[in-house]
Parts: sequence; C-alpha cells; structure tokens
Amino acid sequence: MKPAKLQPDQMTAVELADWASLSYDRVRKLSLEGWFPKASRGIYPRKAATQGVLAYERSRLDGAAAARIEKIMKETELKDSQLRLNEIEIARSKKELVPLKDAVKRIDEALAVVAGKIHFAMTEQFPQLGAGKSALELRALGERLHRESVCEPIQLWAKDKTI
Repeated sequence: MKPAKLQPDQMTAVELADWASLSYDRVRKLSLEGWFPKASRGIYPRKAATQGVLAYERSRLDGAAAARIEKIMKETELKDSQLRLNEIEIARSKKELVPLKDAVKRIDEALAVVAGKIHFAMTEQFPQLGAGKSALELRALGERLHRESVCEPIQLWAKDKTI
C-alpha cells in the first residue's frame, strides 16, 4: 500500500514523535488517551496533535513546577525591563536622549536664529517685505510662522505620536 500524500495541515506519527521528543508508542498512547484525535492511516491533524501534546506536557507539571516556571518568566521580564531602563539612563547621561521639552526648546532657538537670518536676507533682497514694520513686528511674524510650521506639529506628535 502506498503512503497517503500529506497536506500542510497534517503530520505523521513519526514527525509528531520527533517534534515532541516522544517515542512513537507514547504518541500512539496519547492519541488513545484522547489528548488529540486518533490517526487516520498514521496521519494526524497537525494543529490538534501539537496542541494535544502541549496540553499533555502542561498537565504533567505539578503546581510547584508551574509556579517556578511562572516565577522565572516574571524575573526574566523584570530583568529585561531593568536593562532597558539602564540603557535609557546611559543614553540620557551621554546626552543622546533629551526630554521632549528640551528638544523643542533647542529647536525653537535654532529655528529662530535661522528664521531671523532668512528674514534679514529677504528684506535686503525685497525691501518691501520689511517696509514700515518694526523689529518687534518682524520678530512676532517670524515667531508666528515658526510656531505654525514647527511647534504645533511637534506638540501634536508628542500628544498622540502622529503627524
């Protein structure tokens, strides 16, 4: 008799035994015990069989072993979080990471200088732009343009991380 062709959602008893590190006989017994559907010509449904083996393995753990595993998982998660916090603190101490308020303030200062230079250059090229306006009015205009084009998008991003 020719072996049946396997579908992607199927596996043989030998494959299941290899995957679960169990003997072929143990896989057959688990199927007979009802941990997963019985084989049809030595072929098991992949999802049901693997879930059944996992359920069987979990059931073998006593309460103390399960508690130890849970404790180890929580400790690992805590250590990962502590490592991430340490990385953030190191980056902050190296000035690689700055608070958003400080970053916005520095950007504002730099852009104010750039805006002033651009405006000065523009008024030299096109004197009518600055005609009749005081330095205070020109500065207010520059600040308004800066706020609309830079500050508001950054504040929106800081609020909901979208632009």
